[in-house]
Amino acid sequence: MGLFCDKGMTIRKADFTYFLVSEADIHGDEVTFSADESRHITKVCRMKGGDTLFATDGEGRLLEVRIESITKTGVIGQIVRATTQELPTKLCHLAMPIAVSQKTDWVIEKCTELGVDRFHIFSSEHSTSKSSGSKRLDRCRRVALSAIKQSMRRHAPNFEQHESVASLTRVFADYSLVAYGHFDEDTDTLSQLLASDKFDRILVLVGPEAGFTDEEIQILKSAGAVAVRYGNHRLRMETAAIVLPTLVIESFQK
Repeated sequence: MGLFCDKGMTIRKADFTYFLVSEADIHGDEVTFSADESRHITKVCRMKGGDTLFATDGEGRLLEVRIESITKTGVIGQIVRATTQELPTKLCHLAMPIAVSQKTDWVIEKCTELGVDRFHIFSSEHSTSKSSGSKRLDRCRRVALSAIKQSMRRHAPNFEQHESVASLTRVFADYSLVAYGHFDEDTDTLSQLLASDKFDRILVLVGPEAGFTDEEIQILKSAGAVAVRYGNHRLRMETAAIVLPTLVIESFQK
């Protein structure tokens, strides 16, 4: 039994993964996989010459590749077929506070699997971690790339860093809806808000464990963000960061 992947492309049910390639890996119809990907192909997936695999560049391209040879420098394959997938018209982005690496990694991994297309990582007055910079973003990207392989996505999410809630609000104009989680019984749930109108580009925000400060909430409201409840219970930051995108992406299917 095959798993339908694309018109004319069928992958075996056992091959529930994509491999990564970059433009530098491709030479005409030939692909030379990196050392890490080659190790995954041969040592983890136990593939050999003549086998077919699927690879993505994280920018929408999907390559059907037949393994031609396995050398000391890497796996070399021949491109059998290539297709390109455009980004969906409906997009969900997530803004989350800087947190300890373990929590950040978990959120990025799961939200990438769900389909979040961009992460805005910001510093809040109550952030549990102040570590930021290029090294933090590089780590985030590595986690996301691993997640797109496992979840068989073609587009890798992008990342942006913001030094404060105020600087984060500069991107709000790019969205048809900006909603932030707020535990308040008088506030509509995100599901109620999504049912009342159709939005095609949504940014959801979650605050740090101790919540946004009153000043930060005022900044969010002044910039046009709408407060929403998750449900009837208070959630941890990393739980809320999964729940809100899930509700948004589910609404896109209706």
